[in-house]
Amino acid sequence: MSASTTTNSPSVQNMINEMNVAIVSLARYGFPVIFIFGVVCNVLNVYVFTKPTLRTNPCCMYFLSSSVTALLFTVFNLPIRTLQLGYSIDLTVDSVVGCQVRTYLVFVWRALTVWFLVFASFDRFLHSSSDGNIRKWSSFRIAIRAIVITSILVHAAYAHVLAYYEIIPTRRTCSVMNSSYVYFLGIWHLVMYGTGPPLLMLIFSLLTIRHVRSRRIMPTAQATSAHHNGSNKEKNLIRMALFQCLLVGSTTIAYAICQFYIIFTTDNVKSSLRVAIENVFINVIGAVSAAGHSVSEQFFETSDDTTSADRPSPSVVTVNVSGNRFQVYPSTLDVNPTTLLGNAKKRQQYWNDENRGVFLW
Repeated sequence: MSASTTTNSPSVQNMINEMNVAIVSLARYGFPVIFIFGVVCNVLNVYVFTKPTLRTNPCCMYFLSSSVTALLFTVFNLPIRTLQLGYSIDLTVDSVVGCQVRTYLVFVWRALTVWFLVFASFDRFLHSSSDGNIRKWSSFRIAIRAIVITSILVHAAYAHVLAYYEIIPTRRTCSVMNSSYVYFLGIWHLVMYGTGPPLLMLIFSLLTIRHVRSRRIMPTAQATSAHHNGSNKEKNLIRMALFQCLLVGSTTIAYAICQFYIIFTTDNVKSSLRVAIENVFINVIGAVSAAGHSVSEQFFETSDDTTSADRPSPSVVTVNVSGNRFQVYPSTLDVNPTTLLGNAKKRQQYWNDENRGVFLW
């Protein structure tokens, strides 16, 4: 951004100084809060999504991957930004390699965080379909492959950052000298992070809602208690995906608007007051965007529905009744179904009580 060299009046200079103080205060006191909140929430996410009952769920794998990259972004980027803006200490200005690697990783981890959420939304769209051929694409094996391929592609998509970022001696900052690349990078990151993922999340979320509504009006047989618990967990994952898409989408859209403004006003000559206002705006939006990646899905995992769904499911018992072999889910009550098989009346009462036992053919 170009600034004019016009001398500012005392009142204008006071406003500029106050804005600069506001940025310093945000970095010193706001960024550490976001850092602590982000670390705690994302560590809890990793703990929850690695539970035995969840770690083979494809949607949970996407949430887990998003939480890991969000944690890396938070731990790696926010302390550096706090030192830069709050204390005028830049750890990257003495090393070109450090400047390039730090910028590259921040771009990659920020983008991966939202792209994994896109896949979580897509997985919920697949899983909510009434078509079995579509639902089979929601699988753990496919999720692992998608995570690996996406990681490789996003790392490759930002490789150009390593070639163009450098130390600018006159300003002692890690930035870009090539003005053409500034335009390219702004538009590229806008598509890869600011607008592309939120748009895809919105599309898949709307399609998921459509699937859920269409399945609600379909006639269904009486659900078993085991199926009911599994259904609660799936509904909770859908709600989690929709909430996360709404939250991250809103923060990335704000970031996209900021990027648009920066790109199309780069060559404008601006007053010192305008530059100060823009710096406040840019840093506040950046903080909001970072905070958006810190909000935890843990709040949904601890809801009543999911808690009941995440309890260890009872083991399957194989029994013989009148020479026929059946697999049985015992009830959550401490009742051994095999002790009831010798009494026909008790056996019939046991299996007729849908709250205590379920036949699986």
